[in-house]
Amino acid sequence: MAAEESGNEVISIQGTVCWRCGKPFRNTKELRRTTHHALPKHLNPAKNILLPIHEKCHTEITMDDTATLVAFGSNIDRHVKMLIDKIESLQNLLKKRYEKEKY
Repeated sequence: MAAEESGNEVISIQGTVCWRCGKPFRNTKELRRTTHHALPKHLNPAKNILLPIHEKCHTEITMDDTATLVAFGSNIDRHVKMLIDKIESLQNLLKKRYEKEKY
């Protein structure tokens, strides 16, 4: 079953068991049925898949994804700091050349 979500196609998989652990869905909090995007929404995929999954399994997957996002953010932060250092070095070099040419 395909649907639209923010202009992107979403394929919704139907099922009676959790795609992560294989256990059937129940009416308890941990075993209640919810859905999980196969591709993280923050990546803005053109197509995505919604999988039936237990709430407990969904929480565990989300925690893993959060750790990945934190690592990604740290990597970006490191690259930005390196870029700032290079820009400052270039500014200092240009300033020295300007001062040299001035006299």
